Amino acid sequence: MHGFIKRKVGVLFKVVIILLISTLVVTGCEKKYKIERGFESLPKSALITIGARSETDTFTKDNVAFDIYYGLYDIGYNEKNYPDPKVHYNSKENESILFGLYICTEEYVSDIMNGAKIPDYKTIENHYFVKEISEQEAFMEEYGFRMSRWKGTTYNHKEENTIPAEFFCKEKGDFVVKIIAYCFSKPMTKGKNFIATTWCGSIFTYETIDENTIRII
Repeated sequence: MHGFIKRKVGVLFKVVIILLISTLVVTGCEKKYKIERGFESLPKSALITIGARSETDTFTKDNVAFDIYYGLYDIGYNEKNYPDPKVHYNSKENESILFGLYICTEEYVSDIMNGAKIPDYKTIENHYFVKEISEQEAFMEEYGFRMSRWKGTTYNHKEENTIPAEFFCKEKGDFVVKIIAYCFSKPMTKGKNFIATTWCGSIFTYETIDENTIRII
């Protein structure tokens, strides 16, 4: 009987040690980010969400690069309510949708409001065009996101983006990572415009440390 109890205590002790080690490993592996935003749980479903993370907040002016996370539809919300996330963007049956990713300064963030007509989404004044996401890509799981009261916002897609040095011309200023959704006729006919339906932007404030160094505040 004494031997049985001793063995049982030994097993329990090993289990406790394993759990303790596992907890320490997991805790130790958690990254600490100097820049982290856009991962909180929003009060209601959003069409587009943007997040950012970086282990450092200080960069050389010509290499301000960090991870941008973004989602173009809420996977969980659509699973419960709408089979086609495209319906949220107010497109008509004969229209397609595409998304543009841009960088601009804060003073131009609201230049393209809902309903704005754009002849060429790749050459918008005061906007640096980064990339486009087609309708086919946008509504794949890769560009979806989920919201949870406990986990916050989780993204399926991230990419490293470098902010052009031209955006850091002041001692202190702001730049915006911005996504705009557009509807357009299909096929696109000559003279037609792209119609902005919605947009989302994340504003970053920077300060100049010295001639070659930028810090994101």
